[in-house]
Amino acid sequence: MPIRFVDIANRWRHGKTGKVIVTLAIVVCSVTAATSLLYAFHSFYRPDLRTLNTSLAFFASLIVTTPIAALFAHLQVDLRRAKAATDDARIAAERADLAKSDFLANMSHEIRTPMTGVLGMAEVLAATRLDAEQRKCLDTINRSGSALLTIINDVLDFSKIEAGRLELDPVDFDLVSAIEDVVALLSPRAKEKSLALMLEVRPDVPSTLVGDVGRIRQIVTNLLGNAIKFTHAGRVRINVSGEEIDGSILLSIAVDDTGIGIPADKLSAIFEKFTQAEFSTTQRYGGTGLGLTISKRLAEAMGGEIIATSRLGAGSTFTFRAPLPIGEAIAPNASARRALENERPAALGTLGAVARRVLVAEDNEVNRLVIKSMLGDRYDLRFACDGREAYEAFMIDRFDAVLMDLSMPNMDGYEAASAIRAFEAAEARSRTPIICLTAHVRTREREASIAYGMDDYLSKPVRRADIDACLMKWTSGDIETSALVPPPTLPDQRPMAAT
Repeated sequence: MPIRFVDIANRWRHGKTGKVIVTLAIVVCSVTAATSLLYAFHSFYRPDLRTLNTSLAFFASLIVTTPIAALFAHLQVDLRRAKAATDDARIAAERADLAKSDFLANMSHEIRTPMTGVLGMAEVLAATRLDAEQRKCLDTINRSGSALLTIINDVLDFSKIEAGRLELDPVDFDLVSAIEDVVALLSPRAKEKSLALMLEVRPDVPSTLVGDVGRIRQIVTNLLGNAIKFTHAGRVRINVSGEEIDGSILLSIAVDDTGIGIPADKLSAIFEKFTQAEFSTTQRYGGTGLGLTISKRLAEAMGGEIIATSRLGAGSTFTFRAPLPIGEAIAPNASARRALENERPAALGTLGAVARRVLVAEDNEVNRLVIKSMLGDRYDLRFACDGREAYEAFMIDRFDAVLMDLSMPNMDGYEAASAIRAFEAAEARSRTPIICLTAHVRTREREASIAYGMDDYLSKPVRRADIDACLMKWTSGDIETSALVPPPTLPDQRPMAAT
């Protein structure tokens, strides 16, 4: 059976035999081509053989060029098909990745919504008079709810990192304040275990840096939380230092402890996803095994690293290093100053004897109850069950601020905010602050809310202090909102998760 060049090309892709055959074919064709050239050259010296040589050269050329042309044409077709298949596979993978991200975002939203009720009412209950046993039960609810939220956030962050969609938001921030916030958050855990929790900051470290303060807090929270978790006696210490280089600083935040330590052969594996040093560690201490993986990826996204050293039974040291520009000094917030100066801070929502009026657009009955319990004693609240009801209420009344959910029936938060801004422009009204209060936490929803005319963004579950601070910021008069506003420039499409 004759060997076709199509078969040769197919075999070339699958094994050594095909490559050998193709190589031999090329050698034979090359020899034939060389022979025909010799005949052509010889014909100049033997005119009597010119016709014969010309014919031989012509047929030799046909023998050489035809199979080679057929071979390369077939290979070109294969390359086009392979490229088309690769493009199709890439598009399919991108769609699958987008579907996975949307699924995780929707699941996060659906879990955060009831968690708002659980943690919100727990916070309200904590402000009441409780006996020791009731306080213990309430603390258990809070810890369990916070642990669940940590798992949700870890899964979402890891999904972003795996999809290459991790985004940093660098701003000027106070480094010491950011770390002190983390220490204050985790100090109750250290106190429960009778651990000494120390913070040491070198005096030459600049007070203001430029970076993603939220992500830096996340890294420090993870490192400090792990240190407290795996230390049963002794101390946990945070040491902050830095080396200034050309207007930037190589920041170093080291967290060391006197805990259980990590075996030397397990040290490199602890940064792998879903991994802890020992299976028994997971059983005893819990956790998803994503915290250090995410922290390491975040550090690398900042151009830095996390280095771990440890001695089994003697403790561990985790050091986060990253180059950060030195920022400008941050002036104290005016409303924060007033809150300290006044006996009754502006956050209490009153101006003299008149309570600030807040329109709340929220379709979930439990969340409406949480907001009423948190704010009802200090603000005059008006509730709307969907975006259309909120828009209609806004048209016939005046409010100092609007709390706007995103996912609502009839008219969602984007449409309602856009309609309110258009109404303000048509009626020459001053701009009313609209604060997005939603269980969506992705950057795309945050950016879309601003594009549709909202002014700020809070994610559920929300704490009383956070919502108070946000309302104080937008209703205290520090931010100018009296200018007339045109209708917002709307994006082509809202995020799928909010429709």
